[in-house]
Amino acid sequence: MNKIKSIIAIMLLSVSAMFAQVPDAINFQAIARDAGGEVMSNTDIMIRLTVLDGSATGTEAYQELRALTTNEYGSFSFQIGRDADYVTVGAFADIIWQTGNKFLKLDYDPTNQFNWDLTLGTIEFVTVPFAFSAGSVAYIDMTGVADGDVLIYNSTTEKFEPGQMTVSSVDWSDIQNVPNFSTVATSGDYDDLLNLPTIPNLITDLSDVNTTGATNGQVLSYNGTNWAPSTVSSGSSLWTQNGDDIYFSSGYVGIGTNEPISPLNIVSTSSANQGRYILQLHNNSTDSYSATGISITSGSTEGRTLLTHFAPSYNAYGFSDFSALQGFGAGVVLTAAAPDGVIRFLTNQHTEKMRINSNGNVGIGTTDPTSKFQVVGLPEYADNAVALAGGLTVGAFYRTGDVLKIVH
Repeated sequence: MNKIKSIIAIMLLSVSAMFAQVPDAINFQAIARDAGGEVMSNTDIMIRLTVLDGSATGTEAYQELRALTTNEYGSFSFQIGRDADYVTVGAFADIIWQTGNKFLKLDYDPTNQFNWDLTLGTIEFVTVPFAFSAGSVAYIDMTGVADGDVLIYNSTTEKFEPGQMTVSSVDWSDIQNVPNFSTVATSGDYDDLLNLPTIPNLITDLSDVNTTGATNGQVLSYNGTNWAPSTVSSGSSLWTQNGDDIYFSSGYVGIGTNEPISPLNIVSTSSANQGRYILQLHNNSTDSYSATGISITSGSTEGRTLLTHFAPSYNAYGFSDFSALQGFGAGVVLTAAAPDGVIRFLTNQHTEKMRINSNGNVGIGTTDPTSKFQVVGLPEYADNAVALAGGLTVGAFYRTGDVLKIVH
C-alpha cells in the first residue's frame, strides 16, 4: 500500500508543475519495487491507466497501455495522454474535466503478457488536472444585459460586464503619433499613387498584339510570336455532324482512359453491381420482335455474329426471354484456349450440368470425366423390359453396370 501512495504523490507533484501551461497531458513518474521492496532495476514492465468518470467504479472515459523499462534506479516516467503504446478506450483530448469527479485506476502486469490481474489502486483527481478546463474559462458577468450592449472589462471585479459605448466621429488629424503614411493612404485617390503604371488605352498599344486585317467576330489567338486575329469555327469539335448524326473519322476514342488503344476503348474500375457492366444496351420496345444485341462483322458483310437477348414479348422461334449467340457464317467456334481450359454448361442458378475438359473428355453430372463420354446419375436396370417397367420411355438412357443403354 505504501508503494501505491508514493506513485500517486509523484504523479500529482508533476502535474502541478505544469499547471500554468494548461497542458494536454499529465506527467507520471514512479519507482518500481518487487514484493520485498527491492528496486526493480532495468526491468520490463507493463502499466495500464484508466480515467474513470463519476466514481472509482464509474464509466471508463479513457484508457491507455504502456510497455516500459525501468532505469538502474527502478525509476520510470511518461506523460498520460501522450505517445501511449496503445489507447484502448476513448481519447485523452475528449475527457470532459469540467463536469463530474474523475478517478485514475492503475493496473500492473508483471508478466508483460497483457494480464491485468494486479491492481495498484484507484485515486481521485482533486484540483490540478482541472487546469485542463481553465483554458476555456471566460470571466463574463451577463447580469442586466440589454440589446446593443458590448462587453467591457471591469478591473475592479476582474470580469467582462455588459455596457454601452458611445463613439464620436474622429478626424485623422485628431489622432496622435500617427505613422507618416503617403498621401494616398488617407485620400484614397488613385492619382496620388507614386510610380503609376502606364495602362494602354487601346489594345493596339500592346507591343505583342497585331490587329492588322481583323474582321468582325474574330478573336485573338497566339501564333507563337504575337497575338493575331483568327476565326474560330463553330465546328471546332472533333465530331462532325451529318444531319441528325455525328461521326468521328480519325483517331481513337477513350472513355476512362486518355490513351485509347482501339477505336473505342472503355476502362472502368467500378466494383458496384451495375458499374461492373461497362457497356449496357437496352431496347424499350415491347412488340413481338423486340430484341437487343451486338452485331459483329469482318470483311464481307455476308456473314455476321449476333449476341442477342430476346424480349419476353418476342414470339418467334420460341426465343421469348432467351439469350442467343448466333453465327451467320460457316459456323461458330467455342474455344477454351488456355492449356487447361474447360468449357462448362450451367443452368438453374449457375449449377454445372455438363463440361468438356481440356483433354476432350465430356462429362454429364461430373466435373472430372475419366472417359470420352461419362454420364453420372443414370438409373440402373437389368434390361430393357425392367427399364420400361420402371417408368422409362422409349429413347431414354439407362445403364446396366457400366454399359450405357437406350430404351427401345
